[in-house]
Amino acid sequence: MDMRFLKSLRFYLKTLLYKKFKSPIKKIKVGEFLLIANRESRLDEFLERHKNYSRNFSKLVKQILIDDMDSLIIDIGANIGDTVALLRSEKVVNPILCIEGNPFYLNLFDQNIKNFDNVTLLRSFLSDKTEELNVQVFTNEGTAKIEKNNDGILIKMTTLDELINNNQIENIRILKVDTDGFDILILTGAKEVVEKNQPVIFFEYDNDLNSSKTSCLSYLLSLRDKGYQNALFYDNLGNFLISLDLSQVELIRSLDKYINKDSAFQYYDVAVFHEKDKKLAENIVATLLEYN
Repeated sequence: MDMRFLKSLRFYLKTLLYKKFKSPIKKIKVGEFLLIANRESRLDEFLERHKNYSRNFSKLVKQILIDDMDSLIIDIGANIGDTVALLRSEKVVNPILCIEGNPFYLNLFDQNIKNFDNVTLLRSFLSDKTEELNVQVFTNEGTAKIEKNNDGILIKMTTLDELINNNQIENIRILKVDTDGFDILILTGAKEVVEKNQPVIFFEYDNDLNSSKTSCLSYLLSLRDKGYQNALFYDNLGNFLISLDLSQVELIRSLDKYINKDSAFQYYDVAVFHEKDKKLAENIVATLLEYN
């Protein structure tokens, strides 16, 4: 029998066996921690290649909470706990409330949470109203999304306001939302949380994925009526771009218009500060301009 054929057959059989029996998970380095992730996740690759990827949030939080170890951080779309790992790697010791709905990532988070102290995980899908929906859940390279599907699983959606009230959660200083398109829906369902706590809001500004009837632009500008003043824009790799006052509407509209399928990147990370934090925002921008 031809030796080249035998080698090709052996390689083919090995490939089949690998695909059948390979583990669906792997361990990845996130900050100072080893986390369990789904095998398709590219988070470790992006963290290694880009110094500010996902770290922009943890560095921002460290500056905000430098003299405050008691205020609460909320992480919506907590995934496998990677944001927690980066925060703890920056020596941020504050309590963290993590919210995740996807059962697959919840299973991984349950294993990773053992690495951390002072972290609470709530299992919930959040939206702008409380309702039951039939949906299909998709996962891809470490991210997830849900779509309405009458043949899918039945889940209960709730609002952040309801979740916070039911669990009597207070002293919220930072609100982070990263849910691949549901950010504005979730923030729309967090009116009481925002008005009562006036937290720093950090969210993904993505026009293409946005599942809400309210645009990212409209939501951001609406925060002016709630006393918010400063917005910090980062590119999709966590690099600081610009700081704007929310009254600079034309500049913000220009930024909104820039992100599309043909631009260099398709979304921003945006941190929004209440007017009571104006000085804090200015100090953070000064640091970013000097060291970023």
